[in-house]
Amino acid sequence: MNNCSKCGAELPEGVKYCEKCGEGSVGAMLDLAIRYRDGKGVPLDINRAFVLAYEAIAKGGKSRTFAVLGQFYQRGDFVGRDYKKSIELFLRSANAGNHVGLYWLGKSYRAGWGVSPNYRAAKFLFEKAVEKGSKKAQ
Repeated sequence: MNNCSKCGAELPEGVKYCEKCGEGSVGAMLDLAIRYRDGKGVPLDINRAFVLAYEAIAKGGKSRTFAVLGQFYQRGDFVGRDYKKSIELFLRSANAGNHVGLYWLGKSYRAGWGVSPNYRAAKFLFEKAVEKGSKKAQ
């Protein structure tokens, strides 16, 4: 465990955002949202993960934040499954050059989630994601 430098609250190992006082970057807030979503180092809490992801956007979260939020809509986690909304969010992320958004948009085209299946588009998006640093898209 470590402690928040601002309020002294205990934080789980590796967590750099304090929910108690809001200390930490938007990126650290998003990382905590992902931890809650996946149950890694913190209890699994999809509701809290979704709220933190939305709060990260309100605090200026950029392309990666939109990609993570899009995953909630695509999977139907916490919110009803909404492929149209997920595509909208993945596009915002991908247009900014984020590899996570490019990867998930590629998956959507490959599977036909919210778009007509298009293997050529999926391949192109996966290649762009790899260029931007995605290991999953390889």
